[in-house]
Amino acid sequence: MRIVAVGAPEGVNPALRTARSSLVHVVEAIGGLTGETLLMSRDPQGRAVARSARLAIGGNDLAHLHMPCRATQWALVLDALVRLPDSAMGGARAAAEALLFTTRTQLVISSVTALDRPSPSFGQHVASYWPGATFVVDLAAGTVGPFRRSIEVPPHGVVLARSGRQVVPDGVVRALPSPLLEIRVPGTEWKARRWLEVTGTETSPEHIVATALNGGTWARCSVCGRSGLSARCLFCEVDLPGAATAGVAAATSQGVLQ
Repeated sequence: MRIVAVGAPEGVNPALRTARSSLVHVVEAIGGLTGETLLMSRDPQGRAVARSARLAIGGNDLAHLHMPCRATQWALVLDALVRLPDSAMGGARAAAEALLFTTRTQLVISSVTALDRPSPSFGQHVASYWPGATFVVDLAAGTVGPFRRSIEVPPHGVVLARSGRQVVPDGVVRALPSPLLEIRVPGTEWKARRWLEVTGTETSPEHIVATALNGGTWARCSVCGRSGLSARCLFCEVDLPGAATAGVAAATSQGVLQ
């Protein structure tokens, strides 16, 4: 599947085309591509740029999928979708939502003073000012607790991101399931000096995607004639009456970016 990931972090699947979150860079990334192409974004700036690129380029071969999520979650989604054939593009949202719903993301962080989803306790706020303090945040469960020297993450599709300053010993990272995809994101991803974010799934991403694509009801867009699996056509952004996913909702509670 041809994908241009707007604002994607370094280290994602090299089969993707990536672009900075600026109109010039996105248009350049799209240049030379022929056929249907999916623009993907995860934050408000990337979404605005992707929509502007569609208007600037015109035509009806550009689709846009905006998925608010954490950086490691997005890298996992991008890696799974770029492996799909072009014919599955109409089901990209259903596949992405299924993946986000089934991921588990753990964050190890040196300070929770700027954390609001989930919200730490007053005692944890105070403890953040103590040298060497380290916390573990489960974004799916919405819990914050002390770090116990190991990270519990599902064994499939594991993606890691971390700050330049070490927050856990090297042995903790080496103990994570492999293969491991490590991405590089700006230091502003989490408002702390030291942090590590890791995401994985209980079953293989390929199985999750296949279940999502095969378990729903596809419908044909009345404007462009393409088949889709979501409530709205990714190309025309019009409703697709009759389209239905397999019942997997987007994981909007997992610390996503609104």
